[in-house]
Amino acid sequence: MGTKIEISKYSLTFFFLASSLPLLAQSALPPSDPSTRAQYDRCEGIIAGTARKVRAQDYEDCSDFYIGHADYDRPLGGFFKVTKINHLYFKAHKTEIDLYQLVAWLEWSSYINWKHDPEKIGPGGATRADEAIATIREGERVYMADAHYHYESAKTLELGAFHPKWPIKEWIAVIEDQYQIAMRLAGDNKNLTIYCQLGMARNARRQGDNVKARAWYELVLQSDPTNEIARDAIKYLDKEEGKPS
Repeated sequence: MGTKIEISKYSLTFFFLASSLPLLAQSALPPSDPSTRAQYDRCEGIIAGTARKVRAQDYEDCSDFYIGHADYDRPLGGFFKVTKINHLYFKAHKTEIDLYQLVAWLEWSSYINWKHDPEKIGPGGATRADEAIATIREGERVYMADAHYHYESAKTLELGAFHPKWPIKEWIAVIEDQYQIAMRLAGDNKNLTIYCQLGMARNARRQGDNVKARAWYELVLQSDPTNEIARDAIKYLDKEEGKPS
């Protein structure tokens, strides 16, 4: 099945942050470079509520600034400023769908970093998983009828629900609900429906429910008999259950 997948700048940010965070150094505050200092002061003013005439582009620029200069968003790994700037953005303007998932991912990452090192992140890290869900719900109010929003939300929450060390099991029901809503809204978007069905199958397998997983893979094959993911998964399930190939 050939499917075009669009990658937004916010999706690319996931990869940038995941790969670069361990390499970032702690820089002096405030920044000494005049251009960086001007941007820093502007962004700090927006967060403090003292900046005037804040445009949509200012929120985007400050979000990019704190992502590109994560060492000015301390404690490192807390992501408190970049998420704050984007929540202000949400309240002032309608933003791109993927930005909600990025902010939820940052909040969940902050929670995981807090679990690793509570002293470094501080007490604010304890509630960041709840804030991630709240962010998904905040975007849901704006994009309630958008299948893509619900699909992307489910995928984002999977990271936390099935984390190898600190899984958030209560997120599983939210994920399944998001996939179900996306399928109801997908209409004639066959590819999106299949992606959701694969997501439901994947989550069932992670929970050890191979019967439910198989049922979802079979639904995929009804729509796309050549789907390699579903075919390979069923072969694997057959092997696990001792069925002849």
